[in-house]
Amino acid sequence: MQVLADAVRNGWSVLREYPKFNRLIVSTLDGTDPTAAAAAAPGEATVGVASLSSMSHVAGVERNGFIRAPRPVPDYEATSGSAGAFGSAASAGQQQPQPGSAQQQGRVRARGAKAEPQVCSAGDPNNPDAGMGLESEGVPYGISMVQADTPEMRAIAREHRDKVLYCVIDTGLDIQNQEFDKERTSGCIGPGVAGGNLTTRESFKYCYNWNEDQHGHGTHTSGTIAALRNGRGVVGVSPEGAHMYHYNFFGPNEQEPVDLTVATWLECIDELDSCLSSAATWLESNDELDRRKAATNTPDMKLVISMSFGVDYPNTFAQTAIKSLAAERTDVIWFCSAGNSGDGTMGCPACYPEVISVAAVDWAGRVAGFSTRNAAVDLAAPGVKTVSTVPLANTAGSDYYFSGTRDIISTHPPLTLPTSTPGSSGSSSSSSASAFFSAPPVGRIKGAPSGSVTADLVNCGLASNGCPGAAGKMCLVQRGQTTFCQKIASCVAAGGVAAVLYNAADKPACERFTGVDVTTCEQERPAGGWPVAVTVSRAQGEALRAAAADAAAKGGSLSVTLAVPDSAPQKEIGLAAFSGTSMACPTAAGVAGLVWSAHTSCSSSEIRAALEKTAKRPDNSTSAWTKEYGAGIVQALAAHQYLTQHPCSGATVATLESAAVRTPAFGVDLSHTFWDSHWSWAKAQNMSFVSVNITVTDPETGEPLADQDVRIAVRPASGSSSGPEGSSPEVKVTCEKHSLETDDDGVASAACTLQGAQPGHKVTLIVKVPAGDSGFREVVLPYELVV
Repeated sequence: MQVLADAVRNGWSVLREYPKFNRLIVSTLDGTDPTAAAAAAPGEATVGVASLSSMSHVAGVERNGFIRAPRPVPDYEATSGSAGAFGSAASAGQQQPQPGSAQQQGRVRARGAKAEPQVCSAGDPNNPDAGMGLESEGVPYGISMVQADTPEMRAIAREHRDKVLYCVIDTGLDIQNQEFDKERTSGCIGPGVAGGNLTTRESFKYCYNWNEDQHGHGTHTSGTIAALRNGRGVVGVSPEGAHMYHYNFFGPNEQEPVDLTVATWLECIDELDSCLSSAATWLESNDELDRRKAATNTPDMKLVISMSFGVDYPNTFAQTAIKSLAAERTDVIWFCSAGNSGDGTMGCPACYPEVISVAAVDWAGRVAGFSTRNAAVDLAAPGVKTVSTVPLANTAGSDYYFSGTRDIISTHPPLTLPTSTPGSSGSSSSSSASAFFSAPPVGRIKGAPSGSVTADLVNCGLASNGCPGAAGKMCLVQRGQTTFCQKIASCVAAGGVAAVLYNAADKPACERFTGVDVTTCEQERPAGGWPVAVTVSRAQGEALRAAAADAAAKGGSLSVTLAVPDSAPQKEIGLAAFSGTSMACPTAAGVAGLVWSAHTSCSSSEIRAALEKTAKRPDNSTSAWTKEYGAGIVQALAAHQYLTQHPCSGATVATLESAAVRTPAFGVDLSHTFWDSHWSWAKAQNMSFVSVNITVTDPETGEPLADQDVRIAVRPASGSSSGPEGSSPEVKVTCEKHSLETDDDGVASAACTLQGAQPGHKVTLIVKVPAGDSGFREVVLPYELVV
């Protein structure tokens, strides 16, 4: 056909096509652009064409980048950067002071003084969910924090479970994990390659088998939403048999082309359509009609898409596609993780206005140090050491199950422990030593072997310059300056037979040190393989260091035994604690679906508005929005109660994204006019109508800017009409649309309805426009309309 011939003539190989958006994905092997536009580097490119029947007119060429497979934040980083609402992220990789330096002098004992180990309470003070689900079913702190485990929301999860379909786009789901309802969990089965049929215009399917998860990330995010309440393991946000559709986007690969995110959205929506079609067939067949209507009630099923991945640049094709899909489908809502940069890096698809970007907080509601902070953040949810499901195969050698093992470390002579040591009776018995090394638990190093090793302990400091004198001995190494793999490799290079890593000088003494993974650094791997090695807290490491020094002062040595048992994979339920905005995203998505299931008359924008309006703000914040939290921590019960009191109309409404005043990169002029011609009728209905016009201009030339994306939100300010903001909480505001684009005159317009407004009441108009060359760093301006 013509389009294929034109592509070949232009030197392009057509890989995929998107008929809905008139887009082709081509391979530009020679790196040239026949349209004389900006040259593209060799690789894949997205081509916009006027019509897929001909390539005579090419609208534009865009390089097609790649999205990397998501990975959770290591525990040793997740525990080191939690900041206040407006604090800066701490760097988990910063250099640590050398033992004995000025920064550590306060902890160095005077010569001849007797050192006593610092005692930590039992458990892990920096992980309230440690060991959850190992003996009985547990409710992770994140589920409680978002109000998903209240009696009201538990009832909704049971009674309305057929009203929402969750589509999780991730790395796959291990269906052998018995935390998932096999009757309600399915996914995309595909060849793992993309192919488009240019002759029949049939859409292609791209995915790997949904029920295989070689990473573990996808099983964890899926369990955060739907882990069953079955008396074992843990529960998810919607634990009563939620409908789950998993799209295995990454498979065994580390990255996939950006354009294929659009394919996943289309596939998820097609799956929703198929669910609706099936429901309609049941109803039309009159076979068990009443039972099916009562049991499923699927004709008004909604779709919640959860995406825990991203890239640090926008893609015009993906943005155009999601803008079009969101406008068409008010029964679909998108969530995405904000990112784990800890700074203002803008990640996409979280950067797109139609997507709800989710930041991460810890168990105390503090924003995580790794959580990205930028203007795109909409909501926050728990994402630090959240416990959820993992593939059963991944539990072999898992630190989560290892944390319950005792007697990993023993010494001779025994450590001298104070009487306050948990489990001690004032002696230096082996039982008290066992308790000391269980508070907090010793950490397992992923990739290090099991086994038992006994050797004299040698203090290697930070091992920055190797570990002299380590031949035949066990290395004690402190975290800092060099990588964990380099530290263990230096120990082995010096002849060491085992290693104990302990936490850095600036970390809390009792913070559990875990999450070290040597499988990611094959270059440093010793020729004979990694030795038996574990991690311990700073308090435990300092106790070993002091005991070795005391023994040496007496002309002896401290013998240490490491006994790391084999760990077979679990057979029924696999659990692990992961950290990242990847974990926060499905938590927020689960809340949205839970709330939406009880309010299916609501449009996606109405659900979004309710979640933002009822989100829990930081205790020290008076702002309606911050770049750390967005509108705040999502709250299921509060949103449900709000929608119960303020029923939805099903209209597209604008949502509050920020009330912060910023200097725009482009000039913005706001104006409004009331529709007086409707006043006599509107007065009887207690309604007012307003036309809002936004003009975007170049600040340097003053010329209007066309084709600029604009987000508009209109909402009543909080308080009474006599309050500082002069508003009424009864005013309901709806607009015909909230995602706009400026015309040739640089103007974007929207018509809005105000119901319940009286003279003297005020509403706040909030506008987001492009700020910067990328067009995605929006600014926000407040504007008041006096009714």
